[in-house]
Amino acid sequence: MAPFDDVVTFKRLLIEQFQGYSSAMLLDPQFAVPGCIDALDASKGLFISLEDPSYDLVENNERRSTSAEFWSVCKIKRVGGNTVKMLAWYRPDASAETNQHQQNYVMQVGDACAKYDIPFFLELLAYPLDSDSTLKADTVNRKERLRDTELQSVEEFAKSKYQVDVFMLESPIEGSDAPGVGHQGEEPIQSADM
Repeated sequence: MAPFDDVVTFKRLLIEQFQGYSSAMLLDPQFAVPGCIDALDASKGLFISLEDPSYDLVENNERRSTSAEFWSVCKIKRVGGNTVKMLAWYRPDASAETNQHQQNYVMQVGDACAKYDIPFFLELLAYPLDSDSTLKADTVNRKERLRDTELQSVEEFAKSKYQVDVFMLESPIEGSDAPGVGHQGEEPIQSADM
C-alpha cells in the first residue's frame, strides 16, 4: 500500500484539478477527508463514503460490508458532508446469513440518514461467488446473471425500510463490450433491452 502522504497528495491533486467541473465531490474518510477537505471548494457538495474498502470474507467468497473505522452517519454530518455514500456488496443468491447481514447494515445506515436528515446514496455491487466458477467461460450466461442479480438487488433495497434515496449501479454491460457512439454495434448497447 502506498504511504498515507502519497495517497493524500494524489487525492488533493484530483480535487484541485476536477472540482471546477463538478457540483459535488466524493471523498473517502480514510485519506481524502483528513488530508484534503481543506482543498474542497465550500460551494461544492460533499459526498462522504461510509464503507470500509475492505470487507469480511466468509465461506463461498461471500462479502459482508462494514463501516470505515471510527466513522458513522453522524460523523459525516458533523464534518460537513451533504450526502452519505455507501457501497454494499450483494448477491441475492448468497447465504441467508450474509444477505441478512447486508440487509441489516443497509437498514441501519438508512435509519441513521433519516435521523440526521442527510441523503443516502447506496452503491450496490455484485461479486463472484465460488460457485460461479462454472460460468467464467460462458460469457452470455454470466452477463445475464449479472443483470438479473442487479435487478433482484435493487428490488430488495428499493423497499421503504431501507430508506435509500439514490441508487448507484454497475453498468449492465462490460466496458470492453461498449463501442463508442457512432461506432458499429452502438445501437443495441444503447437500447432499453439491455
